[in-house]
Amino acid sequence: MIGLVHDLDTQSVEDGIRKLRPSRVRDCVSVLRYCDFEPYCIVDTKTVAAIKEAGGIASGTKVSFDPATVLSNPNLPPATRELVERLVMELPAWTRGS
Repeated sequence: MIGLVHDLDTQSVEDGIRKLRPSRVRDCVSVLRYCDFEPYCIVDTKTVAAIKEAGGIASGTKVSFDPATVLSNPNLPPATRELVERLVMELPAWTRGS
C-alpha cells in the first residue's frame, strides 16, 4: 500500500519489505526510507506555524525541524508538543529534515 500511495518503484518496495519485514507503522517508515523516500506528516497550518516559531525551517509548504529544539521551546502549544513527542517515539532514527 505504501508504494501505491507514494508512487514508489514496486521492486524497491518489495525489496524493502522482504529485507525489513515490517509489522508496525515505524517499520513501514523504515521501508519508505529504504526506498529513498522521506516520509512526512500532513498537519494543519496552525501546527506548522507553531513548529516554525519553535525553530522549524520552512521550505515551501513543508517545515522540517529538530525535535529537541522544538520541544525545548516553552511556548510550544500542548497539542503540538504532544504530536512531536509522539513522532519521536513512533518514528525510527529521527533525523533533521524528517
